[in-house]
This record gives sequence, structure tokens and C-alpha cells, in this order.
Amino acid sequence: MLVLRKPAPLFALNHGRAAGFFVTANQFAAYLDAFTFAALGVALATRSHRLRLFAGAASLAGLLALALTFSRSGWAGALAAGFFLALSLRARAVTVGLSAVAVLGLAVFALRPVARHDPADSFNRLATLQAGVRAAALFPLTGAGPMAYWRVYPSLRLPNGAPPGSFGALHPHDAYVSWAGETGAVGVAALLLGWWAFARSMRRTLAQAPPAARRFGLALCAALVAVLVQGLFDTIGVVQMTFVWIPFTALALAGAAAGLPWETAPGEVVADAA
Repeated sequence: MLVLRKPAPLFALNHGRAAGFFVTANQFAAYLDAFTFAALGVALATRSHRLRLFAGAASLAGLLALALTFSRSGWAGALAAGFFLALSLRARAVTVGLSAVAVLGLAVFALRPVARHDPADSFNRLATLQAGVRAAALFPLTGAGPMAYWRVYPSLRLPNGAPPGSFGALHPHDAYVSWAGETGAVGVAALLLGWWAFARSMRRTLAQAPPAARRFGLALCAALVAVLVQGLFDTIGVVQMTFVWIPFTALALAGAAAGLPWETAPGEVVADAA
């Protein structure tokens, strides 16, 4: 699409940013954050030389595609995930390299803050976020209901907000504000409890994991870090939980306990993910 500029409507809609099979570049970036680090985890854990090359190539392709999305939220998520994984594996050289990338990225952003972006998006996003905060304030206990934000949005819309029925009216473009507005304090409490339980179980499982399984599990945790950071600026809370958080936390626990499933010999499982 970037080379041929086809399909033209998708190219124009995203201002020349890579969108893949997704409607927007930010959605593509959210997918790539998880995909890239999951592939990297396979490359770090597999015993197969061919699979290591294949997974490494997939991870590099994901990083290239992520760069071409020009998604600042996706870049921030990937950078945070990279720091998490490098520090967890005690890869000091990688940590130093990521620090340099972070400094360079900040410099580029300072010089070209709206590269391949519509400048009006900055103001539109602020209005959209404010509407989401209003939804959370008006429905503090249980929220407006899962995936019901678009129903109450017309009454919450600011004068310069996205018109009802448009893409910007579907969610506040912040996973956590979405969560608060759609599920209220009850949902937020459940969210925090779930992440606490996952972190506790993951820490216990990783302590008993062999090196390869530990690398695989930590890479999947890095993927989760990426989407959690990216979620500060985009994606829908309940959808993010259902299709990313729940399956990836399960996969991370299982991976830390048993490594790659097709490479685990009988009796090699060292911990019970449950």
C-alpha cells in the first residue's frame, strides 16, 4: 500500500501510514505490538534453528511495519516493552541501545510532532477523551455498560467532538477511560484484581521455569506491557480485554510453565500455570 498507494481511500484515510488489513494505522500498531514480541519470544526460546530464523524474521517484519504505521502510541508501547524485556533478561547492551532510540525518537517528535498525522487529530482526541471522562463521572459505579459507550456519547459530546456515528464516537480512544466509562468502579476494581493475580502467578511460575521457558514467558509479558502502554492512547477497553489481555495472560502463564508446547517432552513441565 505504501509503495503503490493502493487502495487509495485507505492510503488517504491514514495519511500515508501503514494500516495492513486494519482500518486505521493505530489499530494495526496495536496488533503489531503484541505480534512482534510474541514472535521474538519464540525466537528466544525455540530449539529449532529454522524456527528461530522464521520467528526472528517475523519479529523484524513486525518492527518494520510498526515503524511505517507512524503510530506514536504503538511506538511508545514497543519501546516500553523493549525496556521491560531487556531489563528482565539483564541485557545491558540492549537497554543502552533502547535508551538511545528513545532519545532519538523524542528529538524527531520535537522536530516533527505531526508527521503523517492530521494536525486536527490532536484537538479531536482531546474532545473524545473528555467525553469518555464524562461518561465515567456520570456512571461511577457500574458504567454505561460494556460496549454501550456509543449509545450515551451523543449526550456527552463536546461542541468540537466527533459527530455521533463516526469512528471517533465509538470509544474514548483510551483503554482505561473506556473501561471506567463502560464498567465503572466495579469493573476497574475487577481489572486491578485480575492484573494483580496474573502478576503474582507469573512471578511464582517464572521462578521455577527453565531458561527457555522463562525467556518465552517474559517476551509474552513484554507484549502485554506494549499493549498496556499503547492502550493509554488508543483501543477499546472491553474489546482489548477479551481479545488481547485474557488470551495473552493465559499464554504467558502456560509458556512460562511449559515453554513452547510443541517442544516440551513428557515430564518437562516444571510448574502448574493454574
